[in-house]
This record gives sequence, structure tokens and C-alpha cells, in this order.
Amino acid sequence: MSKKGYKMSDKHKQKLSLAHKGKKFSDEHKKKISESKKGTIQTQEHKTKIAIAKKGYKHTEETKRKISDKRKLQIMKPITNETRNKMSRIMKGRTPWNKGFVGDKSPGWKGGVTINTRNSNEYQIWRLSVYSKDHYMCQKCNQIGKNLHAHHIYNFAQYPGLKFIVENGITICNRCHRLFHHIYGRKNNSLEQILEFLTK
Repeated sequence: MSKKGYKMSDKHKQKLSLAHKGKKFSDEHKKKISESKKGTIQTQEHKTKIAIAKKGYKHTEETKRKISDKRKLQIMKPITNETRNKMSRIMKGRTPWNKGFVGDKSPGWKGGVTINTRNSNEYQIWRLSVYSKDHYMCQKCNQIGKNLHAHHIYNFAQYPGLKFIVENGITICNRCHRLFHHIYGRKNNSLEQILEFLTK
């Protein structure tokens, strides 16, 4: 019998939730889940539901410490050769994932003027990719899904080739973003500044 279109009642969901409470998945099971989700893209509606569900949720001090430790490792992780190749291709005027062009090869080129980068599809894709990478959470204060900004680690005005590299972005909330630029200014921003800011 097909279960397509079947919807569980709230009572049934609650029973399942209680039955699985405290249960830990094996590494093999986690790997299977990860592989089954590869290539799937969440809709904006789904992302909004997740953000609403997590609204007001607070991590324990132990969880915050674990997240912080993992985040530091991710940021300090050396750049792979694959990423370096992507950066190289970007500098030649083409992004490898969306075939976009820059300068006079860009569809937004208007005789010497390019449309606002922040309004472009490439920028919106980059911004959402950064949020997704950081689980829609401010990497400074751990706020989830509210007034978030995608901050360029190396600012794109001075490093145009890194403009749409996801690894060059980090999610921080509006308040923390303003605080960062108040301390470090808006020029010559770097990875060292971000690392220092996150550990303060």
C-alpha cells in the first residue's frame, strides 16, 4: 500500500518523537542519511519553516562550546587545491558553478557599468550558500535565522576574484556585523580579523 500523500496526526508524531528520544544513530546510519540527502535542495518555504521552528531555541553551554570548536577548525582549515582552482578560474572571468561572467562579458554590463552586484542572482546564490554552510546561525553569538548577513572574509571590493567563493563567506547577525566593521573598518578585511573577532 502506497503512503504517498499520507499525513501523520500530531498525536502520532508525538509518539514517534517520544519513542526516538535519546536514541543515537550509528556512524553507518548517519552516513546513509548523508548520502541520501546529497544533491537535494531545500525550498525557501522549507528553510523558513526550519527558521521558525528554531526561533527562541537556545543551545546548552556544552553545545555552544562544541559548535565554537568545530567552527574554528572549519575557518582555519587550509584551502584545498580544488578551491584554489575555482579561485583561479574566477579570476579568468568565469565562475565554474554557474557559468557567470564578469566585466564586459557580464549580461549586466551596460557600456562600462555593471549592475549592482548585491542585486544579482550570483550574489543571492552565494549568500544563501553561506547561510546553508553555517546552518543559518550567527558564527559570533549563535543566533539562529534572524537578521543574518553573509559577510565576505576578504572584502570583494579589493578581492573581486573571491566575490562568489562560498568559503570566503561567513554568517553573522546584523548586530555582530556592525560591531565587526566598527572595530576593523570596511577595508583590508582579512581572515585574521575574523578569527580574532570570533574568539573575543
